[in-house]
Amino acid sequence: AEQHSAMASAVTKASQALKGTLSKMASNQKEARLRAAANTAEQNSAMIGKSAHDFVAAITNFIPQGFQMVRGQFAGAASNPNPLNWTIGGIKAGGVVFIEMFGAFCLGEVLGKGQLIGYPVKSYA
Repeated sequence: AEQHSAMASAVTKASQALKGTLSKMASNQKEARLRAAANTAEQNSAMIGKSAHDFVAAITNFIPQGFQMVRGQFAGAASNPNPLNWTIGGIKAGGVVFIEMFGAFCLGEVLGKGQLIGYPVKSYA
């Protein structure tokens, strides 16, 4: 009987040790999966930024020398797509670029239609 209880005690200790080992393995695997997911998210974010930067660089290669600064601002904004990382200076620069582009659009409209207000319409009277 004493031998039987010693054997049962040894089996209980072995099963508890096995449980502890299995739970450590499971938590290590969970941590490894979380680390891999975080690394993948960082790599994806970096790839998106690089792709956006390359795209902007490719479509703005034809811009004359005077607009190289604006091209650099576009490329910088494309490489930092997360709005939480934007700075006040970057937002101001983007606003200035937007206003300049809108002004150029309006000027093109006025020059294209030949007058400031309305479109030229023939009078049939």
